[in-house]
Amino acid sequence: MTMDADGERRLLEEGAASYVPAVSAILTFRELVQSRFRQVLEKRLVEHSAALGVSLDKGQVVEVQTRTSDWDGRYASLGVEMRNLGVARAWLSYLLCWELGKDGSWITHVGALIWVRKRYQVEQLRKVFLPHPPNLTFSDIDKEIWLGERITPAEAGKCDDKLDNLLTIWNELWKRAGGLKVLSAAESSSEDEDAEPDASADRTRD
Repeated sequence: MTMDADGERRLLEEGAASYVPAVSAILTFRELVQSRFRQVLEKRLVEHSAALGVSLDKGQVVEVQTRTSDWDGRYASLGVEMRNLGVARAWLSYLLCWELGKDGSWITHVGALIWVRKRYQVEQLRKVFLPHPPNLTFSDIDKEIWLGERITPAEAGKCDDKLDNLLTIWNELWKRAGGLKVLSAAESSSEDEDAEPDASADRTRD
């Protein structure tokens, strides 16, 4: 971010007056969202475990957010995540995220995401998840599948209810697929495993 000397001066003046309350508000907001998402996931952990076909416990749930060192002013996310699940060692994330639209307005989403280690596993899930809900998207490049819903700022107060509703669809997809074992059952590939994603990475798609 670049600005002229006058802009820097105004930022310093405004920042000096508002830094502490602004940061406090952000930290409180982040803690509240992550706490609510954790509660949603923990409430449905038994059901989610059955759908995925793997053992899950509360200790596997970790909090994630975009790190300031990765901040680009165009994307941010926060929520909770479980890592290295099943033989395929997939990562599952449950996120509130923001993306800057082409028109300069902010787009907010709630959703569930899986990151897999092989690109052929994305194709495997594309097949077993048929028929696809309209809000299910696939990224072969990033090796992700995202089930999300766009929300307005007025709906953010019930973002945990939105996630809870999406988990119902997410679990049904995994039950239909036969759980995470479908990934380990996929045919072998010579493709090398990529490194694990950064916990703060941009991992959502429209």
